[in-house]
Amino acid sequence: MAPVPEGATPGLAPTTTPLLAGFLINCMLYGVLANQVYWYYMSFPKDSSSLKIFVAVLALVETAQTAMICYDALEGYAISLGSLAAFDDIHLAWLDIPITTSIISLLVQSFFAWRIYKLSKNWFIVALVEAVALLQCGAAFAAGIIIRSLKNYSQVPLSKGATDSVTTWLAASAACDVLIALIMVFLLNRTPTQFHKTKALVSKLIKMTIETGAITAVFAVIVVILFSTAGGSYYACLGALVAKLYSNVALAVLNSRIRVMGGRDDSHQASTTNMYIDGSQSRARQDASRGVFAVNVTRTQETQIEGDGAKDTSQWEDNDIPMHPLPAEKF
Repeated sequence: MAPVPEGATPGLAPTTTPLLAGFLINCMLYGVLANQVYWYYMSFPKDSSSLKIFVAVLALVETAQTAMICYDALEGYAISLGSLAAFDDIHLAWLDIPITTSIISLLVQSFFAWRIYKLSKNWFIVALVEAVALLQCGAAFAAGIIIRSLKNYSQVPLSKGATDSVTTWLAASAACDVLIALIMVFLLNRTPTQFHKTKALVSKLIKMTIETGAITAVFAVIVVILFSTAGGSYYACLGALVAKLYSNVALAVLNSRIRVMGGRDDSHQASTTNMYIDGSQSRARQDASRGVFAVNVTRTQETQIEGDGAKDTSQWEDNDIPMHPLPAEKF
């Protein structure tokens, strides 16, 4: 083993490496989020004002968090370069990791609670989800206040108050994500799926719900484990990414309504996904109760002459062709 240079602190890598990795990946995920926000506003100009405000608030809070994390990186790796104590200094991490992350988590979890209400009209379920979401937010605020008083990363795992509050924050956050995923899967399973394409798309939505809920829940559990067992600042590395995961998950759900023209399931994807986003399941049932359905038919006739011949393509479209009425109970 190479000797430690004079004036250097042994074992500095477990603190500096995770922090730098967390800073870089956070900025990368911010770029992904910015791209998703752009596509959302370009693709869905007719969305409700509440959804647009929700996305705008997420983007603003995430921008503030990224700015604070960049400040922490500059403070440790540029402004205070040469000061080994600067790497162990909390700087603004007490604010940009637990407090800001919990605010973003609360926003996203409340967004899903609203979706649950639109599908179920059950205030008790919504109140349960919101109670767990508020618990994680309150615990995170307590953690941030305690961590600020400690001032150093190395002191955080040694503080009982910090350990209890951080564990409560992340455990409640993971529990809320799992609860949301289970409720959404249950509600989606109640959706009428007698038609093959509807059944396939509902299955896709269930899969997406489980995957998005698992991403944030698993990350929260990993941060708790690292916080409780690992030394250094490994917990801070992943903790800095949790907020970006929540925001990207919410935008991924909203942007799942984007259709690629000519892609698979192009004709039915939007209506089924909108049921999940806008909670319009009741309207779908009302349309079915009238017993009259309409389909959009597009036919393309193409003639091509081999060799040097010209290619003549003509396309005609019949919209809203009425079909034979079906009884509501068969929907």
